[in-house]
Amino acid sequence: MRRFNSLAFKVPAILCIVTTILITILLIISLTIAGKGISKSRFEGFETTVRGYSSVFDAWFRTQSYLLETYASVPIVGEYLDYKDNTRTDRLNATLKTFREKNACSINVGIVDNNGIIIADSDYSKLIGTKFTDSNIYIWNKLKNRQYGYGSVSYGNELVPSEVNGELSFIFATPVKNGNKEVGYLYTVFNWREFYKNYIEGIQLGDTGGLDVITPSLKVVMNTDYNKVNIDAPSVYKSVFDNNLSKGVVTYIANNHKMMGSYTKMKYVPWITSMTMTSEEIFAENRNAVIGGIIFGIITIVSIAVFINIFIRSITKPLSIVVNEAQRIERGDLSTSKRKIKPRKDEIGLLADSFNNMRSKLVETIKEVNHASVCIMNASEKLAAGNMELSKRTESQAASLQETAASMEQMASTIKSSTEYSLTGNDMMISSKSSIDEAGDIIIQTTSNIEEVYEASTKIRNITKIIEDIAFQTNILALNASVEAARAGDQGRGFAVVASEVRNLAQTTQSSVKDITDLVDNAYDKINKATETARQSQEIFKDLKAKIDETANIMRGISSAAVEQQSGVEQVNRAVSEMDGATQLNNTLVNEAEAASKDLVVQANSLQDAMNFFKL
Repeated sequence: MRRFNSLAFKVPAILCIVTTILITILLIISLTIAGKGISKSRFEGFETTVRGYSSVFDAWFRTQSYLLETYASVPIVGEYLDYKDNTRTDRLNATLKTFREKNACSINVGIVDNNGIIIADSDYSKLIGTKFTDSNIYIWNKLKNRQYGYGSVSYGNELVPSEVNGELSFIFATPVKNGNKEVGYLYTVFNWREFYKNYIEGIQLGDTGGLDVITPSLKVVMNTDYNKVNIDAPSVYKSVFDNNLSKGVVTYIANNHKMMGSYTKMKYVPWITSMTMTSEEIFAENRNAVIGGIIFGIITIVSIAVFINIFIRSITKPLSIVVNEAQRIERGDLSTSKRKIKPRKDEIGLLADSFNNMRSKLVETIKEVNHASVCIMNASEKLAAGNMELSKRTESQAASLQETAASMEQMASTIKSSTEYSLTGNDMMISSKSSIDEAGDIIIQTTSNIEEVYEASTKIRNITKIIEDIAFQTNILALNASVEAARAGDQGRGFAVVASEVRNLAQTTQSSVKDITDLVDNAYDKINKATETARQSQEIFKDLKAKIDETANIMRGISSAAVEQQSGVEQVNRAVSEMDGATQLNNTLVNEAEAASKDLVVQANSLQDAMNFFKL
């Protein structure tokens, strides 16, 4: 099915079908025109042939009429008929024999008196004294009625066996005059077989063609085959004689064959000359032309199909190579192909060069992106590790601050109690001194913890600065990857999406780090203030401890100082509580940064996997 959908099959198939249809239409039109032309030429040839032979027959009749009239004008013939002088019989017979010898087709020549009695014959004396009318009544009536063909000559109506030799014969007769007096008639009998040998025999009109001379009684008086002489002609010619048609086309069935031909009427004899031939032979040239045209068309179609196939293959073969290259790139295989397209200067060559250049540019881009993704992944892993460490430290700091807050609350409670009981008397001084000592230790410890928190805040600021730098660099790398993906066009569209996600993640991380930085700076300022306050408290407690023995007698002053101390401790307690809240917030932000760094690692791994799709 895939083969049928390819251009290598469709284009040659469509071109071959169109070419076949066009050549078939052209052949049909050409063969139709040629067939009509051949048929027209054949029938025109029939008509020309018929007119030619009809003219030959007419010329023969005219010639024989001239000769017979010439013979009739010889004095001896008229004188013999007029005077019945027997002394001239030998001379007459010699003259008649000379007439017969001058015409190779003649059987005998004789004369008839006005009563229809034969009185002389050139070769057959037994005819003398017989009645001419017994066997030639038709021509006798024409002579009497002066119905002549050419000049003053009358012809017979059909062929009759000769009384001399039994051969089919045809008779001519003309009046004989002695002066202005019509004294009798001169006749000559022609041997039709001799006429056939001299004028018809040897005529070849194709394999089935025939030449016929037909009388009004529908008898064939002449045919190219003498065996068909004096047989009945096809009945189709009856309408020709009935309608007195001079020429035309005739069609009839004979011996299960369709005969077709042309006919024309003779000039001097009421006969028609016809030439016919079987339709198979007439249209044989048409069939040969059709067969030749079909063979030529098949050869032409096959030749064109071979040429089209070769030409299309020269186009589709390199196209298939380019398609395979595109499919390999679709599968991520950017390695160099072993199949090469020969150098070409046409569009296919330009397309192949563009594919090779595209592969090279894509390989370079993917290498750069792959290197950048590795760098991003390494940086993300380091950032994630730092965030984990920072998260642990922040959690530890939060726990310390919680303990500090608890201690401060306890200290505030103690100072409050001391303040309340300091007024009760000197007997509580020792206990107060002990409590103050404990409070001093706690403040020292708190100061130490606050200083540690101060140092941790400084480290957090440095780490957030590193995270911010990494997020900025990641944003720059994602921006460069987007630019390279845009250069790659459709092939880099998928990577452009990944680069856009990485850039968004970097921007989100940068924004979060900025928030963390702001919070850490705020916490840093507060821790700095708390540290100074704790240091001041520490100095106060040191001074208190040094002077506790000296100021035992002035408990009221101490009580007053204790009240003031209670107020300061409450402030310190509030500051520690605020520090604890800030630390908890820092812990939350650090956890978010840790989650973001882990997500960045996942995205970097996804980017690395996406780049591993390509085989370079």
